[in-house]
Amino acid sequence: MEQNELTIRLTLRPAGFSACAHLLCPENRAHQFSFILNSDLTIRSLRADVPVQWQCTDGEKPAFRSPAQRVSVAGERPVAELWVEYEGSVQFDPMQMKNWANIVTPDFVSLSYYSVWYPQDFPFGIAQDRVLLADAPDWFVVKGRWDPSRSVWEYGGEGYDPFNIAAYRKEKLLVVSDEAMNIYFMDPAVRPQAEAARDVYRHITAYYNGRLFPQRRLDVLDVPCAWPAIREGGGYRRRDLMWSVSPGEPGPGLTHFLAHETAHIWCTGAPAETWEDWLNETTAEWSVLCLALGAGDRELFDYTLGRHLPRAASLPPIRTRGGSRPEGVHSKGTALFYRVFEQCGAGVMEKLVRTFATLPDADKNTASYLAALRRGGLAAAADLIEQGLGV
Repeated sequence: MEQNELTIRLTLRPAGFSACAHLLCPENRAHQFSFILNSDLTIRSLRADVPVQWQCTDGEKPAFRSPAQRVSVAGERPVAELWVEYEGSVQFDPMQMKNWANIVTPDFVSLSYYSVWYPQDFPFGIAQDRVLLADAPDWFVVKGRWDPSRSVWEYGGEGYDPFNIAAYRKEKLLVVSDEAMNIYFMDPAVRPQAEAARDVYRHITAYYNGRLFPQRRLDVLDVPCAWPAIREGGGYRRRDLMWSVSPGEPGPGLTHFLAHETAHIWCTGAPAETWEDWLNETTAEWSVLCLALGAGDRELFDYTLGRHLPRAASLPPIRTRGGSRPEGVHSKGTALFYRVFEQCGAGVMEKLVRTFATLPDADKNTASYLAALRRGGLAAAADLIEQGLGV
């Protein structure tokens, strides 16, 4: 049975890129469909296996992502194959908070899912996707595979998200590694941070994997660092790739970053574009706090709470009437769990986090979570949480 596939052939320019997106969609039965693409990019051509008309409409604001244009395609018959050639730049603009984590420089390239640098939000699923970085023998692509016969870096494959590109000029690349992780960076000043992160990650996974959470096989974690090409913007995790500006100076900030993002291996699954995202973020943040409690690390505990408690009271309620995601669910949820901590004690907090992590994917929502807490003998905690959601 044929499946839908998307292949992006990417060519780097001095301050941008050009790309050709090739979509095979034998499962498509519609004459018309649309997708989104970053508004800063220009489509040079669009063609299909059947005669088509197309148009772009600006003004899309996808959740967590950069402003985008919607590209509408109409064919005389259902489209089974599509080619979209486009080019431009999606450089990070901290003033507008646009194209977060994205930059193209002579020595470093970062392109993230969040910038919509490739066609997204098709009305049908994509079973296999990949990126081919062409004519780049002097580059190293994190998670890529170099094919000398075709002179391309290939990244992706069935069931994998290949659209978070981190590429370094080989002559600039530095690496700190062990059996659990690889940290890539350019600035030698980052090495002490990378070495500290390697040791901290070992400590985090020893606590998370099999103690706080059910044990699972952890793939090798790749951590590309953007410093100094990008100097602000935090980090994100996509499966076993953890993008960062840099690990940060050794101390609570570095530990918090690694521990929060690592917790998302287990603390995930609630719809992130809705108010239910409070579950993902609150349990990830309290995973860090449980780590601190277990290790007697008061500095990490105070640092983590200090990011949230001072602002929580001024934020809107977690639960919204229309189901949208309110501002500050990280902080509001962390403060709500702190109320439970004050009244129920430290021993309950691991159970709160573990209960969410072990819910079936279909039950990753607040109603199912509260029901699971009550079944597990945590009715008092569930009542406090339900009362604190608001609306």
